[in-house]
Amino acid sequence: MVFFIFQFFPTACAEENVDIEINVVESDPRYVEDKSVFVAGMWNNLKIEMDTDKPRNLKIVLFKGGEIPDSKDSSNYYEWEYKQNDPIHWISSIDYNSYDYIDSDKCEKSKNIYNFYVGISDTLPNTPFFNEDWKIEVYENDIKIHSENIFVEKPTKGIAKSHGDVIYFYIDPFTEMTTQGSDYFTLKNTGNVPMNIKVTYHDLEYLIEFTSFTDRIYPSDSANYHISLNSNSWQPQIITDYGEGIGQIPEDMILDDTDAFVSLKSALAVNAPDIKLFVGHSRHELVENLFDIGLSFQYQKNINMDEGEIKDINAYISGDGHLRLSIWTDDTENIRILKIFKNNEEINSPFDIHSTSTSEQKITVRVEAIREKKSGDINYKLEALDGRSHTYKTHVEINPLSGPTNDLTGIKSDSGLGSNTLVTMVVVISIFLVLGYMIISQLRSKRR
Repeated sequence: MVFFIFQFFPTACAEENVDIEINVVESDPRYVEDKSVFVAGMWNNLKIEMDTDKPRNLKIVLFKGGEIPDSKDSSNYYEWEYKQNDPIHWISSIDYNSYDYIDSDKCEKSKNIYNFYVGISDTLPNTPFFNEDWKIEVYENDIKIHSENIFVEKPTKGIAKSHGDVIYFYIDPFTEMTTQGSDYFTLKNTGNVPMNIKVTYHDLEYLIEFTSFTDRIYPSDSANYHISLNSNSWQPQIITDYGEGIGQIPEDMILDDTDAFVSLKSALAVNAPDIKLFVGHSRHELVENLFDIGLSFQYQKNINMDEGEIKDINAYISGDGHLRLSIWTDDTENIRILKIFKNNEEINSPFDIHSTSTSEQKITVRVEAIREKKSGDINYKLEALDGRSHTYKTHVEINPLSGPTNDLTGIKSDSGLGSNTLVTMVVVISIFLVLGYMIISQLRSKRR
């Protein structure tokens, strides 16, 4: 009898439960068409998770296309290994120009997870997000245990600004103060690589603080930037500054094997919102550089008053110079000027003003509203010594009374009960009193 003895050898590919996760260091994994993305030119974490924690020697093969190329170079083929019993566990099987594309000091093993800290050269066309079909294979003791298609993608820098285009700061004249901006702005990383962010302003950099911001934005993430400002003691004026956001890939994340390192190191700029500082009084219009001599004038453009109301309306003048100021109302007799004050001292119009750049002159006009549902204007005429003049107006709208008024006191009734209603109530009460008196008188007469 002849016995045939069959010896079984491992097959060429024994599939095991292997999970692969790829990400640019410090970033989340990316997927295109459900395939993992490996970004060229950057250090990537290539994490291999096995089904058991037995000792292993692993080899990772990464190559372009569907088949291992016959002619291998840095544009199409890479090998890395983990050797359980070697003094150096993590190595590259192939070096290109003495560069092995693995950082063994940053590779890690934890139980059944093998994290290869590796990269490949950026030889892709210079097109944002350009990708190529590659394949990754995992071998144990030269037996292939897993194969997976992935994309290799062009490293792409991108920053976009949204939300705020202009941020306003409102600052009291001749006052050092800290104030928050009227708005914030948002920067988003629209590329596939992390970006270190720095926002700078040209003239106000030393006065600006970011109260909410981030130094690094990862792909697809965004960050909000809130600004506060520590003002100097400024005279009334409008100050505008322009800024920019600068983004750079962290250098320790970039492979330094090719000229691509230089291009990836270059900064990417995006406009930051304009900053406008309004140094002046709230709800006042500001006119700068009057008569080209640096004078400024602040006044209220529109106000509302109730009929019979008396209100003090303020205007302000500052800057180095001399001028004459005339104040009057129109001829409608809807409003009436009762008094005019300069720096809280009563004065008659017109009058002269000697202004300086270290303080401001306060002009107060005490006005009475005469006729409801009407309007009037307070006129300010500023005249320079050479005869040039400018006239500005505060427009006053007079509101109707919100309820009937007691003719005896002139006080509004919040309940809406007018004088007629009050008289009616008095009459009704009087009738009840008379009736009560009559009834009581009759009862007394019967008892007698």
